[in-house]
Amino acid sequence: MYFLRLLGRAFVLWFRRGADESAAALAYFMPFALTPLIILSISIVGLMYGAERITNMLIRWGNAIDPGVTDLVYSAVTNFDSVATHYYLPIIGLVFLSIMIYITLNSLTTGFHKMWGVEVYGWRSYISRLGRMTLFILVVQCYFVALMLLEDILAFAFSVTGGTIWPLLSFMTSFLLTMLLLTIAYGLLALRAPSFSGRFLGAAVAGLFLLFSRELVAFHFATAPVQTLFGAAGLLITLLVWVYVAASIILYGAAFARVYDEARGKWPTS
Repeated sequence: MYFLRLLGRAFVLWFRRGADESAAALAYFMPFALTPLIILSISIVGLMYGAERITNMLIRWGNAIDPGVTDLVYSAVTNFDSVATHYYLPIIGLVFLSIMIYITLNSLTTGFHKMWGVEVYGWRSYISRLGRMTLFILVVQCYFVALMLLEDILAFAFSVTGGTIWPLLSFMTSFLLTMLLLTIAYGLLALRAPSFSGRFLGAAVAGLFLLFSRELVAFHFATAPVQTLFGAAGLLITLLVWVYVAASIILYGAAFARVYDEARGKWPTS
């Protein structure tokens, strides 16, 4: 009952702080940020594991929602590479899209601040947020490296010992890594954040809801006539809906972290 009360209080906070508006803003900017993020990940992580390896992993993630969305984003990356023979166009495009990464992360950070009642003033705070966002982008690359290292370890263990426990262990460890990434995001992006235990539990709640919502969104678009009604635009609608749902859940996890700290008397009153 105590946990259910916290879930209810988190929803009330999520609703009152306008998390739906923050999630909508993130969904608006994310399509512009996806291409440079993918290019950056392929470039950095590809140095260690090869571009094909990280590309295949990102494709598997996209296919879990809708293979058409994967094709849409992959086409954007391919089209960007195809103009690499021109000097100024890729530079201008890369600068613009790189700025969109920071605008997208700034929308997410603003959502955290709204959940936690953090007020931001002055240029020093914005410069601090810029540095935090840059560091978080590097953390995401480390997350990709850790996932692929985990895949290699478990694949080797499965080839040696066999058995059915390794796929389950792979799922559980991947989930824990995702929880850790969300915990870091809650603490790193915001200028003031809940305690580590609050952020970790908020990340656990968000991670569980993300798993459930991913299957639900995938099922919805597999059965709903989105492609028939909207044609090619249906792929973009699918992407926007998924980002909106995921952002809403991540912000709900942030709200849960706050109410958890409030329940334990750890949330500052000023």
